[in-house]
Amino acid sequence: MSTDPNNNTAADPAANTDVPAADDAAELDYLHPDNLRQGSIGLFVGDWAWTDGPDGSSRIGVGFLGVLIDTWNGWAVFRCTREVAEAIVADQQQQRLQYREGLRDAGTAEADLDRMVDEAYTSLVFDGDTIVADQRVMYDDPQAIERITPDIDGRRRMGDPLRVGGGSSRLTPVAGAFR
Repeated sequence: MSTDPNNNTAADPAANTDVPAADDAAELDYLHPDNLRQGSIGLFVGDWAWTDGPDGSSRIGVGFLGVLIDTWNGWAVFRCTREVAEAIVADQQQQRLQYREGLRDAGTAEADLDRMVDEAYTSLVFDGDTIVADQRVMYDDPQAIERITPDIDGRRRMGDPLRVGGGSSRLTPVAGAFR
């Protein structure tokens, strides 16, 4: 064992983790989203996360870690930490901004931008520890606003209708049953 403090690999798992045999590397079937069951940890994505790769193929740019607790009409409903919820809100806000810039670049009048973005994407913002999901413009319904509060453990329930969704913003699992 080296006593050189500049050559300590103990803190670097990649430096001291065995590489799996070729047969073991293929044993990832348990990660398939069809194997995800309630209570399992999964990786969830919003429909908005699909992008075109440089080769023209479709890719998912971001996923969110959580525990599957339910499904609703094809949606994955999961619990997640505040950090994951913050990432979901930030990603949704980025998508709204990109959509807005695309509309502006296409010549949409400034006066119409807010309404058109709100019709296409849920507005998600934090109000203290609470996420405010505003879909009033999207559904032309003054009641279509919801507050997602943390539970006793500080986790948030994500993926319900009128939460995180709207338009093409359904959250679905892409991998699950992490060991």
